[in-house]
Amino acid sequence: KNKKENIQKFEAYLIQEEKAGNTVEKYVRDTVAFGTWLNSREISKNIVLEYKRNLISKYSPATVNSHLSSLNSFFDFCGWQETSPPFTGNRLPNTENVMKRWNS
Repeated sequence: KNKKENIQKFEAYLIQEEKAGNTVEKYVRDTVAFGTWLNSREISKNIVLEYKRNLISKYSPATVNSHLSSLNSFFDFCGWQETSPPFTGNRLPNTENVMKRWNS
């Protein structure tokens, strides 16, 4: 497997979840942008918060929230049941599952 295959699986998951076509495209685009920004670093709470700060420096709050919603869907797809901890919660995800999906 590779990242492209995982993005395709994420896209199929979004379609299965009955997301609108434009939503699927945006979520995939935002997730790919996060992966490009991530640049092989391991996903962690601090990394996601750094990404959020990066978004805040470039975009309006509505756009930032939209990007974070896309990532939350991806994290949910990866088995990160509590998708909001980097932003509002306390529990960290099973980063091993997220990294398996991202790196395999």
